[in-house]
Amino acid sequence: MTYNEIKIKFPEEHKLRAENKLIYRYPMGESYIDLIERIEPVIFEIERSRIPIIVVINFMKIAHQAVLRCLYAYFKTNKVDEIPYIDIPLHTII
Repeated sequence: MTYNEIKIKFPEEHKLRAENKLIYRYPMGESYIDLIERIEPVIFEIERSRIPIIVVINFMKIAHQAVLRCLYAYFKTNKVDEIPYIDIPLHTII
């Protein structure tokens, strides 16, 4: 569903998400906080590497904007509450 469809079909969910995007969890989904905890082991593995690492994410196959925002925020040292609002451009090398 698009965000507009969610707003029309599930106005209460749309309102709750707008109030606090960081901790909001769609029904049967995960919040940004949940996601940060889930990808933490990957970040630790990257940090432990003694050789240069390049992270390549095929947006259409394995990731969505929330994952990209969390990874980007970690490496750019953004504050946690900024994560849901980071603009991640498509088809771009960062």
